[in-house]
Amino acid sequence: MLWSLIGRLFGRKPAAPIPPPSKAAARTTMFAPTGHGPTTLMAGGPVNLTVVGARRPLVNVDGQISGFEFNVTDTLRQRMNGHADTALLRAHLNALFGSMRQCVQNGHFAFTELPAVWLPENPAEAAQGHQIALRGLAEVPDPARLDKTLAAWRRAGAVIGWRANEKAVPGQRPDFVVSDTALPPSAPRWVAPYLADVDALESALRCGAGWAGSAVMIGSEPREAKALPPAARHLMRLLNQLIRDEDTGAVVTEIKGDAALSVRLLQHLNSAGMTRGTTLDSIEQAVAVLGRDALYHWVSGLLVRMGPPRPAAATLQARALWRARMLEMMGRVAKEPQPGTLYLMGLTSVLPMLLQITMAEALDSMQLPALASQALEDRAGPWAGYLSLVEALEKPDMAAAQALAEPLGGLDSMMSMSASAWKAS
Repeated sequence: MLWSLIGRLFGRKPAAPIPPPSKAAARTTMFAPTGHGPTTLMAGGPVNLTVVGARRPLVNVDGQISGFEFNVTDTLRQRMNGHADTALLRAHLNALFGSMRQCVQNGHFAFTELPAVWLPENPAEAAQGHQIALRGLAEVPDPARLDKTLAAWRRAGAVIGWRANEKAVPGQRPDFVVSDTALPPSAPRWVAPYLADVDALESALRCGAGWAGSAVMIGSEPREAKALPPAARHLMRLLNQLIRDEDTGAVVTEIKGDAALSVRLLQHLNSAGMTRGTTLDSIEQAVAVLGRDALYHWVSGLLVRMGPPRPAAATLQARALWRARMLEMMGRVAKEPQPGTLYLMGLTSVLPMLLQITMAEALDSMQLPALASQALEDRAGPWAGYLSLVEALEKPDMAAAQALAEPLGGLDSMMSMSASAWKAS
């Protein structure tokens, strides 16, 4: 909202947005190293390899987010293939396990997949809440040493598994098996972290997966669209009023037009710690106390929870709020006049799957500006680059992400934003 006010008062021209990249540019753009860790060359430019972060939420059989995936990039695997750069590997693993420990401290487990030869012989700290899938077990030159390494990590609290097609190691059984298809009941517990979409995620959970994770592609639509609930349309209209800085009286009138929404807002603010012992009894007071930024974040939370019950609901809600917060923060860094509109663009990218509606209806109901609609529908225009950066972080494609992140302060800054967005959502 601040940039909108500055623009209206002083005619401030926003900074140029991120240009939508070509596929070639994503890997050939030159940029300077960040100076925060080892880098490697990838098609003409250095890529920071020690930047790691959560990529996607992992959902359990109850439909709750129970963990997050931490990815070891293909760039690092390629860099380490055939090289004994132990300093680079140690730096990356330290960053990886440090990020995973922070995730566990926030109440979730942390999952990663590593080549077995990379696993340190002893964990540096307690590894409770770490779920580690190993690949290339047969490539470990000393099976006896592998036995000792796995025993040390399990004593530290780690859960160790590997893919279903891994060559069996004599005397070793996995705590879980990574698979995309159901295993027989006699097999160890199986998980499915790399599914292509939410339909596959829900199918895996129905077939007995302990937990699963999936991509949520920007622009995805449900196989069968449903009617948009009237209450959801009301929240969308309210969000637009808040983002457009409409008069407070109009916002109050919109809230009062929904009795249930009015009651929920007052209950939210009158809950312990929100109003310091003062009971609010009017919507005017509630709007004034909460403030517009906090209000549209709260309304957004209500909107994403309006989707029909389904096992993938939690991951869709989390993805929608993460994208919304991430895009809004990007917009603030880029000095967009109304970064809140980018917040709505992030929400809208997931609403079709979340509310089971078409993208056309989501765009129509959200009344997004032309730049957002152009980016979401056609992946074109000056805002398409923001979506490309979000996608690169989600895949993850760190070479593309670092090139795209350069105008916004670099990849380290974007990963820090991403961690904040996950925590806030």
